[in-house]
Amino acid sequence: MTKVPGALLLLLLATSTGWAADAATDAYLAGYAGAVLEREFKTRAPSLRVVDGSVTLDATDLGSADRTQVESALSQIRGVTGVQIRDRGEIDPAVAGGAAPRPVDPKAPRELAIGFLPGGGLFQALIADPRWPHFAAAYQRYLNDQKLGNVAAVSFGESFMLYRDKIGTARWEVGIQAGVFSFFDLDAPSMDLVNADYLVALVAGYRLGRFSALGRLFHQSSHLGDEYLLSNLVAGRVNVS
Repeated sequence: MTKVPGALLLLLLATSTGWAADAATDAYLAGYAGAVLEREFKTRAPSLRVVDGSVTLDATDLGSADRTQVESALSQIRGVTGVQIRDRGEIDPAVAGGAAPRPVDPKAPRELAIGFLPGGGLFQALIADPRWPHFAAAYQRYLNDQKLGNVAAVSFGESFMLYRDKIGTARWEVGIQAGVFSFFDLDAPSMDLVNADYLVALVAGYRLGRFSALGRLFHQSSHLGDEYLLSNLVAGRVNVS
């Protein structure tokens, strides 16, 4: 009886375990990709294969589905390293040993869905805009201010796209924005609300390649807190409208 050294046995076990894990991962990705095709594009692809995270399938299996949208949807699956949709007569690179499927570029703009409530947005959020609707909480310290010292700034809001469509290779969308931006006096006995700004807007977005634009018609109003008014810090209320 031949004895296998312990180190060699461990190496064989690790190799077989890694191979089994890779095979399981590819099988999982294949099932995931098939489910995406059936759910999002109402089509099945018998030619779909996954090798080392690379997805390949025949273009003839897509029917009337948009090829670019299919590539984008499959590329967004976590674990997928590349997507290739083969034309008629093209040889599967995984079988022929040819070039690997086209890798996914993480910096490339994603192909967003069209229709009602499509999700996402063509225009990226302005991260340096303090009045862009978003969820946030921050601490602020006011220097040389007779009325305020330690302040908590809180905001919440979101942008919701209602409908998106395309014109050629360009995309357009319409939606709404809403947000509340408020800050509280932390030095007051009950942490008084000092002010709250309310924003509501109708928005229209547009994207062509890496160019994007946003237009919005909005209403914004500011409201001083009741406790702040009662503290006699405000001489008199003026209705600016």
